[in-house]
Amino acid sequence: AINCALVALLGKRIFGKTAGWIAGVASALYAPFILYDGEILRGTVVMTTQLALLLALVSRRSALAGVALGLSYLAEPSILLFAPPAAVWLWWRSRWRPSLIFVSFAAAALLPLAVRNVVVGAPFLSSTTRGPLAFVMGNAPDAQPGGAFIPPSTGVILHRSGYSMTATISETLRLYEGHYGALASRQWEKARSLWNSFEVPDNPSFYYAARISP
Repeated sequence: AINCALVALLGKRIFGKTAGWIAGVASALYAPFILYDGEILRGTVVMTTQLALLLALVSRRSALAGVALGLSYLAEPSILLFAPPAAVWLWWRSRWRPSLIFVSFAAAALLPLAVRNVVVGAPFLSSTTRGPLAFVMGNAPDAQPGGAFIPPSTGVILHRSGYSMTATISETLRLYEGHYGALASRQWEKARSLWNSFEVPDNPSFYYAARISP
């Protein structure tokens, strides 16, 4: 319900009141939202924090956007790639002060994680151990990046890399043996899957839930 409200507010802020109402009602009736919001999975939290981040940015609330970015990072570290373009966008719209506030509050939100990691001896901004596995699933030569598939080469790659992210990237790329056109093909598969209407079964299966739902 919170996500539907955030979608409605975001639509209203960008396109107007009518668009906001349409977006909110459409998201409330969207079957995958109904299924996954009832599951205890990080995906719902990721959506909430990232919608809050976008809403704060378009509302020019730099401090809130920074906090939302930091909280979103805890659930999905790849959101950090969004930080530089977001900071540049804020600078372009309102010059340096909002951009500096955004970066400062994002850093403050991540500070407890960094302190905890230093104390326990973990990598500075590490919030998950899934990174190496996720990279192999999306980029190995025998991967099927359009779905939740564990490639046969996973065990070999992770054994050789010692589950280090940098070494995992190196070992994965080494298996291509210089045929990087195949790697480009994997990236195209991932891009194309964004437009595929098939809901990939991962933890829950959408299609099984649809069969047993009244």
